[in-house]
Amino acid sequence: MSDQAPKAEALFLRGNQKFEKQDYAGALEDFTEALKIEPNHLMATRLSGLTKHYMSDWNGAIADYTRALELSPDDPTAYFNRGICYFQIQKYQEAIEGYNKAEELHYGDVRGIHRNRAMAKYQSGDYEGSVADFSREIEMFPQDGVVYFLRGQSKYFLGNFEEAIADFLEAGKLQFENAEIYFYLGQSYCNTGKNEEALENLNKYISLYSGYVEAYVTRGYVNYELKKFEDALKDYSKALEMDPERADIFYGLALTQHMLHDDAGAKKNAEEAVKRGHPEAEGFLKSLNS
Repeated sequence: MSDQAPKAEALFLRGNQKFEKQDYAGALEDFTEALKIEPNHLMATRLSGLTKHYMSDWNGAIADYTRALELSPDDPTAYFNRGICYFQIQKYQEAIEGYNKAEELHYGDVRGIHRNRAMAKYQSGDYEGSVADFSREIEMFPQDGVVYFLRGQSKYFLGNFEEAIADFLEAGKLQFENAEIYFYLGQSYCNTGKNEEALENLNKYISLYSGYVEAYVTRGYVNYELKKFEDALKDYSKALEMDPERADIFYGLALTQHMLHDDAGAKKNAEEAVKRGHPEAEGFLKSLNS
């Protein structure tokens, strides 16, 4: 211990008091000064990391958590917290590794491990892995509608639409309130050919949030399938206003206009769909010209 150790400890203690009062800038200043004097001060390193974490300085927090793990390699909290920071900067595999190590070292927040690891797997495209972690969380907390919704999203992206619907409905029963549940129910019902149910849920979603083009595209398709061509035309037209470059919107408009006996409009939009590479538009355009 150096001659300056008492000064470092005093700075750490003062920083800790500031930290507890949520004066994070002041706390960080004291922790930084303490670590200049005593670079191996474990608690100052840990709290410096946590302070930067709370200040959303993700890279700075990662550096401190990594240093803390050099000083104390079996600290599950540092692995867990570092995993959160990696998630925030979209380094999902590193986040997963951190949660795995925290679990191996018996980190106390088991639910937090499963939830955070599931989210990291979801963001990295490992939907089967996220389903597994969300399922573990549901085993522990079966009355949390949020987890059913999150697991439903993962199942949706796996193409398990019936299972996704079951999870979304269970989330609703458990009082999960979020407009997205209606969007995903609408999409899932559409993908299983249940167009009336799809329309009901997409109507609810759009009534709550009217700013997502995909909802109009899907509702346009559903209305087309239900032979509600005027409604389909309105949906595709709205979608085109929101995204004027999508080939599938032009193609949906062309099909709908054809059913409404507007072949001039259908031809024009089919041509736009062909320009944008829609795989079926060229054949449809040829049929209009024949």
